[in-house]
Amino acid sequence: MKYQPFETGHYFHIYNRGNNNENIFLEKDNYAYFLKLMKKYLLHVSDIYSYCLLPNHFHIILKFKEDSEFQVDKEKKNSFASAIFKYVKCLYQSN
Repeated sequence: MKYQPFETGHYFHIYNRGNNNENIFLEKDNYAYFLKLMKKYLLHVSDIYSYCLLPNHFHIILKFKEDSEFQVDKEKKNSFASAIFKYVKCLYQSN
């Protein structure tokens, strides 16, 4: 897959799926926790146009805001990815 850096003013389709199509949302509370992470890491740097959370994968359509805060908070985008990775890792460690 071609690498495309996050840039302001562009739309992005962010998605991920569990390994071997395994579920990443095992309980109802997992959906709420994921939405909490989206709010914490994405709402202040992007406009979220749509999202879809399914048991084994998710989709997010967003556009990063064109303000100066975006440049300061580049590490927060990486923090969101890191938080999602930790979330998925915890799911598989508990099995």
